[in-house]
Amino acid sequence: MRSRFILFCTLLILLPLSTAESNIPYSSPNNPKKYAGEFSGSQIEHDPIVITSNADFETQGWPGNGSPSNPYMIENLEIPATETCINISNTDVHFEIRNCILSPPSLTYAKGILLENVGNATVSDCFIEKRGWGTMLDNCENCTLRSNFARDMYVFGFSLHSSTNCTVENNTAEGPIAYGFVVYASEGCVIRNNTAFGMDVMAGFEIQSSTNCNFSENIAYGNVGPGFRLHEIDYCNFENNTAYENSLHGFYSLNSNNCKISNNTCYSNFQAGFHVASSNYLKITNNSANDNRIGLGLDRSANCIVEDNIFTGNGLVIKGNTSHWAHDISNNMVNNRPILYMVSGSNMTIDCSGYAEVLLGNCTNVTAVDGVFWDTSIGIQLGYCVNCSARNNTAISNTVNGFSLANSNNCTLENNTANEHKFDGFAISNSWNCTLRNNTLTANLNDGLELRNSENCTVNNNILSDNGMVIYGPSLSHWLHIVFENSVNGKELGYFRNLTGYEIDVSVYSQAIVVNCSDMTFRDGTFSNASRSFQIAFCMDCSFENNSVRFDSDTGFRIYNSNGTIFRKNTATSLGEYGLWLEESEDCILVNNTISDSLRGFYVKNAYNCMLTENTATDNAEHGFVLGNADLCNLTGNNASSNVGYGFYVFSSGDFILLNNTAIENDEGFYIENCFNSTVRNNTASESGIHWSDAGFRASFSENITFAENAAIGNQRGFVLTEVYGSTFTKNMILNNSGYGILLADYSSGNSLYYNVFSGNTFNAYDSGSVNTWDDGIDLGNYWSDHEGGGTYEIGGSAGSVDRYPYSLDAYYSVAIDHPDDFQYEEGTTGHWIYWHPADPYPSEFVVLLNGSPAFSGGWPGGEIHLNVDGHALGTFNYTLIVSDEDGNSVNDSVLVTVVDTTPPSIDSPGDLEYELGNATHSITWHPSDAHLASCEVLRNESLVYSSTGVSSEITIDLDGLNPGIYNYTLIVYDTSGNAGSDSVIVTVTDTTSPTIDHPDDIEYVVETTGHEIVWHPSDLNPSYYEVYQEGEFSYNSTWDGSDVVVSIDGLDAGDYNFTLVVYDGSGNNATDTVIVSVRFTSGETTTQTTTETTTTTTTPPALDPMLVASAIGIAAAVVVIIVIVYMKKRR
Repeated sequence: MRSRFILFCTLLILLPLSTAESNIPYSSPNNPKKYAGEFSGSQIEHDPIVITSNADFETQGWPGNGSPSNPYMIENLEIPATETCINISNTDVHFEIRNCILSPPSLTYAKGILLENVGNATVSDCFIEKRGWGTMLDNCENCTLRSNFARDMYVFGFSLHSSTNCTVENNTAEGPIAYGFVVYASEGCVIRNNTAFGMDVMAGFEIQSSTNCNFSENIAYGNVGPGFRLHEIDYCNFENNTAYENSLHGFYSLNSNNCKISNNTCYSNFQAGFHVASSNYLKITNNSANDNRIGLGLDRSANCIVEDNIFTGNGLVIKGNTSHWAHDISNNMVNNRPILYMVSGSNMTIDCSGYAEVLLGNCTNVTAVDGVFWDTSIGIQLGYCVNCSARNNTAISNTVNGFSLANSNNCTLENNTANEHKFDGFAISNSWNCTLRNNTLTANLNDGLELRNSENCTVNNNILSDNGMVIYGPSLSHWLHIVFENSVNGKELGYFRNLTGYEIDVSVYSQAIVVNCSDMTFRDGTFSNASRSFQIAFCMDCSFENNSVRFDSDTGFRIYNSNGTIFRKNTATSLGEYGLWLEESEDCILVNNTISDSLRGFYVKNAYNCMLTENTATDNAEHGFVLGNADLCNLTGNNASSNVGYGFYVFSSGDFILLNNTAIENDEGFYIENCFNSTVRNNTASESGIHWSDAGFRASFSENITFAENAAIGNQRGFVLTEVYGSTFTKNMILNNSGYGILLADYSSGNSLYYNVFSGNTFNAYDSGSVNTWDDGIDLGNYWSDHEGGGTYEIGGSAGSVDRYPYSLDAYYSVAIDHPDDFQYEEGTTGHWIYWHPADPYPSEFVVLLNGSPAFSGGWPGGEIHLNVDGHALGTFNYTLIVSDEDGNSVNDSVLVTVVDTTPPSIDSPGDLEYELGNATHSITWHPSDAHLASCEVLRNESLVYSSTGVSSEITIDLDGLNPGIYNYTLIVYDTSGNAGSDSVIVTVTDTTSPTIDHPDDIEYVVETTGHEIVWHPSDLNPSYYEVYQEGEFSYNSTWDGSDVVVSIDGLDAGDYNFTLVVYDGSGNNATDTVIVSVRFTSGETTTQTTTETTTTTTTPPALDPMLVASAIGIAAAVVVIIVIVYMKKRR
């Protein structure tokens, strides 16, 4: 229970309580210290006080010793702190808090005085204001609150929570506060001589879950809730208390038992002086109830004692089932006349002329006659009666009804008069087979005759003036009665049932009740002062055209459970309730109807697939149009102006559409509450509200709502969103609102807001929700009057939201467009696009130019325009987008797309090549590939050997004529973009073959003859040089180009000589041949021939050692010298 109470109080803190002085002209109680300024002025400013044990009093130096005769004293202090001022816990010594002022500079949620688990404390003569709680005793015992004053609190002025034997006396709680005094889960407490006035949320005194407490001489007045609220309490006493001018009841007992309520006074409370609901065994005695709507109401309660009470200007009312009529009721007076209360009476006639009220419960065959009842609550009440009658009675000016029949069957009301009651003349509920005949019902403020949930009643020959007959009930049987020859305001009451296929001119009727009809048309009626002029129930495909209603106390047109109804060109003016109420119906059409100067305009409830088109609701005291629990409905082109409540109010509905509606000078234009999956488009709300919190558009507790193309202009606030989820706000005009353009309050999340126009608002936007996106996530933001364009736009509020792609306001008056970067792509590749993101609230069409010529065009629905630019050849291409809006504004942007070739030509790679010099013909063949081949060149060992400006798919290079060696052949191929591809082939020419040489014949010649020579014919593909040796000795060498080698041998002395030729090729291979030359003195001289051989080798002869050569030459020279000497000697 304690946790429930704490939760309840916490919720109350969240209520938007006013902090202004109450403007009700109440007489304040005689309290000597009502205001802080009336204190002695001796207070000393002090910091907050925290005491958590008995010892803390002495430790902190508070005077006293904690005994009953010398308590610790905390007095004459002023503590302006915004936290709890005095917090004392876990003590049982005696102490007193006295004459302190606990007033912060501004309203705070903190407590003034909090005592927890404390005994023997007294708080007196303190002034506490501007706090969440004034003084709270939690789990305390034997404590006293005396002569304190509390005002301007969030939750309560004074509270006892789970406390025992505490006293609260002579204290005052002045609103605005939610509760003045709270006693919760406490026992044995005394609350006396306290005053609670001006509570602006609930009760002056709230007593809950408590037992054996006594309340005496307390006063509760001018509170929004009850003066005293008794909830789930037992064995408590209320004596000599006063409750007056409260907006609900003076005393309200709910689920409370065995309590005593005596000698209390209740007057001028708006509802009941004493209202007892679901409470049993109460003793209600010697109380006074004056000028309340009901003096004492017993509602679903049983076994109560009600005696010796005095009622003036109100009386006793009983509601409930048959057991709830079982009370002990006696000696009660209304207007100095007794109340007749009879239970289970039978077979009698009662002369009622001496009674102020007559209450009959569970009676049979009882007739009440000749009574005159005035200025009470209800004249005659029958509950659970059978075959009872009321005849020839008169009831005038009662605060509720003239006559009431509840759960009574076969009863009769005949020849009675019921005039000028605050509610109904006759109120018949849950009754069967009753007869109402020859009665007169005049000027009853609600209905003349009400049949609610009743069946098969006969209503005939009644005269109704300035009121009419009204039927309620969820079943067809509740509407099927026998009704004939009744008049309303001098014209026949029209009751139409079970008709098909007629057109009826209802101008001759004063009221029309249409039941279970189909394919009917009712037209041209003019009704006035008939309570509820048009009532339609359980009909199908009926039409109502050109009818007018005014001055009804209830609803002008009431449609219940009637599908396919068409309402066209009807008017309702100056009604006490709705102009038109449509409930539990499908597929209905309301078009071109007007409701004005009534309490409310149009109400569509629990309906499906209905359409309201071009209707007008103006100057009504509350809302213009209300749609509740209605799915798939459509409101289009309607006008709501100068209504005190909402222009359009939609709650608990889904999949509806609000389109092209206008709300002007209402308190608020549009309110969407607890709705889902719906669209609000192209509506206008202007000049809404007189309070700073009023809005053009308000939404709360709703999900997936699209707000698009609406205008909120000149309101207190443009849009206010509380706990709205996953919704979209786009293309709305939010202009010149006095407060916020858009306010996203706490807990609104996951919403997207983009393309909206903000201008002239005091604060354009504020976001204290979470994860709301102020752009489309790509490149579309909003238009802001305080932004120059570019960058980002920070949204005010704790959410830290940012519009990442904001536009300046100037951009709204033209088409905005981004500029994608110019780009290039490789020829032949795919997946290349241009993405433009033009922005305009009213897009129309686009054209794309390619190099100045139209290429594409079409309708532009808004958002991204993307274009595929694949497939171009090499080159640069200018794409220009031109976008236009519905106003003829246009903008263009150009993007250059360059198609490039950065891929070099591809070339195959022939293998390296090696061959023997002199072999067959050799070549290299390459196969280059590219879409745009331009030229090629071939390098041999980095020297150009071939080039061409025309390149075929095959390039062949002849390798003939190469000398032995290693050659690097490189092909370089170029395309038209200058890309180059290359490949190299290594060619190796080898020479392993020695030269060939012939063998000339040996030669012989005579000394001193001439013309002698040796001619060799060597050959080789790669000749290099040759060497000539004579007698094995090197003679000379020379280059050899492959031609014959001729060696002259003239001049030799007689003798035999060998001449050797060695020929070499470029690879070092060689061949040799030796020829013998014989020189003779005479021809024919015989000599011994030495056979000569020609030797060929591939090895170079070894080089002669220089020293050996020198030695040989020396020896040879010596030999020559010796020979010469010998020769000379022989000659001599």
